[in-house]
Amino acid sequence: MLILGVVLSRVGLWANDLSIFQLTQRTVDEHVRGVVGGSQYSMNSFFDLLHFSLGIFFSDPSHFYVLCLIGYSAVITAFLLMLRGVYFSPAFRNMEE
Repeated sequence: MLILGVVLSRVGLWANDLSIFQLTQRTVDEHVRGVVGGSQYSMNSFFDLLHFSLGIFFSDPSHFYVLCLIGYSAVITAFLLMLRGVYFSPAFRNMEE
């Protein structure tokens, strides 16, 4: 069960990376793709550093629930921001017309 869960999560991450790459190729102008990619890489690195720092700060096993709450709230916030960006953006409204 554990290995199946890990494999499925990795396949989901791989599909997510491919979709982000394809959306970037289709929607971002060619002359600013480097800036967008660099900004995305910087944000990924920042959040990697943040999750490593939180793991060090909340290293006591009795504080594991705090890390879980932070993780779930981050995923929910990202989902809500994605919904806002996709369904309420002017680009999406122009695609419907």
